[in-house]
Amino acid sequence: MDFTLTDGQKKLVSAFRTFGADTFTPERVAKWCRDQGLPDTVMKEFVDLYYETAEPDIAPDLAHSLLSQVLIVEELSRCAGTTLPFQNDLFNLQIMSGFAGAAEAASIAEDYRADGRLMFALAISEPDGGSDTMAMKTSCQTVDGRLLLNGRKSYVNNGEYAPYILVAAIDKDAGDTGRYPSLSFWLVPRSVPGINAVPISKIGQSMLPFALISFDDVELSPEWRLDASEGGFQQLFHLLEYGRVLLCASSLGMAQAAMDDAVAHARSRKAFGVQVGRFQQIETLLTDMEVRLRNMRSMVYRAAWSIDAADETALGEIRKTDEALRAILGEGDYWLRPPWGFSSDALKAAVSVPMIFWSMDTMDWSVRNRDLVSYAITSEAQPGDIILLHDPYESSVDAALQAIDVLGAQGYEFVTLEELFSCFGVTPEAGHFYLRPGEEVSW
Repeated sequence: MDFTLTDGQKKLVSAFRTFGADTFTPERVAKWCRDQGLPDTVMKEFVDLYYETAEPDIAPDLAHSLLSQVLIVEELSRCAGTTLPFQNDLFNLQIMSGFAGAAEAASIAEDYRADGRLMFALAISEPDGGSDTMAMKTSCQTVDGRLLLNGRKSYVNNGEYAPYILVAAIDKDAGDTGRYPSLSFWLVPRSVPGINAVPISKIGQSMLPFALISFDDVELSPEWRLDASEGGFQQLFHLLEYGRVLLCASSLGMAQAAMDDAVAHARSRKAFGVQVGRFQQIETLLTDMEVRLRNMRSMVYRAAWSIDAADETALGEIRKTDEALRAILGEGDYWLRPPWGFSSDALKAAVSVPMIFWSMDTMDWSVRNRDLVSYAITSEAQPGDIILLHDPYESSVDAALQAIDVLGAQGYEFVTLEELFSCFGVTPEAGHFYLRPGEEVSW
């Protein structure tokens, strides 16, 4: 897909490039990393520029599409050569927009625009959970007429200093809600008794002050609960995609900064009277770096674009593919695996066939080693698994054949998807997104 920037996108990048070049000098960046944060003036200048360049067709509180946010974060991360707080703020606004009522989200955004700093720190991750949000233990429950919050949250950016904390917690008062526990979000004043924050010592991301926060019998007021937090875990899973893409954009920008430094050094350093950049081995290394950068950029832009324009564009591509299949293979129902595994409620509602994800991701495209990929399959495979492999890689094909021999000797049979669902007595339904027979994707 062609991700050539439009004139408007080029203008946006140029505006933030100027801001980044003027603001993030090496001396300032080093100082701000030591200080673990940016000055208020820099934060306000960023926010002013962010809303001055807002897109007219985007909600005022968010101001930009995800792809535009990616371009902004990438460029500023390249200028600074380090992780900045901006992508966290943009992600936090997405969470607020997704779980709060429209009026509350607009009020938070207006406060952010006026002050230059978000009034809250986001507390989702937990010490024993990491990225597994379903392992969340922090909970709220009514005890003797008091609504109490208990638990711990880790890696809360600005958790020691923000006046409010946006806390995700299991609502135990809701009782058994099935597969997904009842998830609630609370905008809790930092000054409430029972909240304790401890700074986390870390190696990277020096400009971001992370904290471990404990909540011990913190008494909640009902009005602190976000109005629209009924979306639950499925809504959270969807919104976390925004955070992952923005994190990738930051990493992409820093990778480009490393590339720029490497090229500058290769041009300025001489050995035997010749620029080292003219040595064949150095040229090869720089070329490999550039290829990786371009692949990274394409994947990040594609991910952002897919989230921004998933429904309408994806449906158009699906219709064209279905027509091509019918022209080649004849009439029939051709099951769908959405590109990159992206889906949405609108896409699920629009398609007329079952959608298939996978229950085991071998990461074969990254590992590219027959024995390691084969072992990943044979050591973890369970009946009913759908295993993701990529046949353009010879190592993946060899790993699949090797795994088939090993698992076949253990009594496993390899079947088509239709046969697999039939074996488990499951009739797949149109618009449902399956990990394996009887188990659906949760986002």
